[in-house]
Amino acid sequence: MLTRPTSALQLFTTSNKKHNVFSSRGPAPITVPKRLTGLPPARSQLGTVAAPLSDIERHNAERRRAYEEKLAQQRAEEEQLNTGAAWWEVECPPNMINVASLDQLKTTVEGECAAGKLVVVNFFAPECYACKSMQPKLRQIARDNPDAVFLKVNGLVGDLMQYVEAMQITRIPYFHFYKNNKRVAEFSANMRPDKLALLRAEIAAHKEQPVAATDTSSYQALEA
Repeated sequence: MLTRPTSALQLFTTSNKKHNVFSSRGPAPITVPKRLTGLPPARSQLGTVAAPLSDIERHNAERRRAYEEKLAQQRAEEEQLNTGAAWWEVECPPNMINVASLDQLKTTVEGECAAGKLVVVNFFAPECYACKSMQPKLRQIARDNPDAVFLKVNGLVGDLMQYVEAMQITRIPYFHFYKNNKRVAEFSANMRPDKLALLRAEIAAHKEQPVAATDTSSYQALEA
């Protein structure tokens, strides 16, 4: 028996009745799939909702801030160098002192040790590339240890040259550590990671030493 073909409109209407698309109540409500929930808040006409920074964004912001601070320090160093300042005199923190004589070295070490501080003496030469390249790192170490005192000793100046020769210092940069008016450590260091780690470790270890009675016997070598 032949049946009358069903038109496309009838098929469309019949199919949509099952889903109640054209019901008298209006369009059926649209439900949001569960997988779409938890999305970040949408933009509004009044502005955007600030989302918290992720760990990666926070890390990048810290790196950017550190980079900008480093650039600012480099600009300040260049400005000071343009005024004729020597590289070892540029951007020194308050606890980094450039020593001009053996008498100043002796007086400063005695005074700072009497105050219970660790004194780090750095021997260098103006033409020493390793000394110059290490200076920014040494300045940062000094800033990280404001309770210690760092003395810069130019081994080619006056009686300081004689002292360096008397102490048989043949490698620079070279360091002497003084605590309680006694030399408690000495070694050579440079920009190698293991040497920088040694420098930081020695500073941390000797800063914790208790303050003892003043002993000036260790300064016999300073008067040589």
